Amino acid sequence: MDIRNTKEYKEMGYAAVSCPICGRETLDSYWICECCGWEYDGVTDENVFSAANGATVGEYRREYWKQYLNNKLHQIRKFHEQLYDFHAANQKPENIIVTRRELCRQLLIFGNPNFLLRALAFGKGNPDFEKELTRACMNLQTASSFAYIYKKTARKPPIEVYENLLFDSRCGDLGMCRSRLIYLLRRQPEEISNELVHKIFEKFCAVKRYTLLIIANTEKCACFSIFRQIILFVIEHDDYPEVKFLGSYRYPDLPGMSECDVDFDY
Repeated sequence: MDIRNTKEYKEMGYAAVSCPICGRETLDSYWICECCGWEYDGVTDENVFSAANGATVGEYRREYWKQYLNNKLHQIRKFHEQLYDFHAANQKPENIIVTRRELCRQLLIFGNPNFLLRALAFGKGNPDFEKELTRACMNLQTASSFAYIYKKTARKPPIEVYENLLFDSRCGDLGMCRSRLIYLLRRQPEEISNELVHKIFEKFCAVKRYTLLIIANTEKCACFSIFRQIILFVIEHDDYPEVKFLGSYRYPDLPGMSECDVDFDY
């Protein structure tokens, strides 16, 4: 309601004032704020008791905003439940809906490059290779499944967010890659050659280039076999061609990698 269009303001001499609780415009002379319910009795000091409201301004404000935030959280939870119900009804493995802050936290968790670097460094002959490869693929798949609420719709963040939090924040240059390899391979610094660092970092960047568009654009969670095929291709080759992505970023058109390989090989 527009306070200035009321009879009290126009004809009865009420003055428009700012509510000491919510800050919205209200009227004086014991008018009750339509937003927060504060009865304006002239008390505006933080610690002065208001007989009309049964509390000080500070106490009333804290309780009001506490209730306001609880109501907002309830609305968000209800909306999330409706989205989950919709996805369940359609039987689609859609995105996991979280807040934007939580999404960034999850990307930092799953952005740990240790599994990918170990898989790249071990190679297919190592007995632990399949374990590290599986962990790397699960990390990428889980990270790609998160989305956040924006204007009541589920959306994924810009590709730069994935690039930073999943890849560059932990292994963004040769120095970071060397430090990671020393730690992961349990070697002395002098045992990690520049040639090895360059080779692994180049493969790491190739995996990032081939997977980033999939992670940032796919609306499905089932990308495990796609990531597996990409990592295997990078491990087995030293040249990483520029390729176009097919099927709404479902998989890159890499040499020797077909849709059948992606769908049924693993």
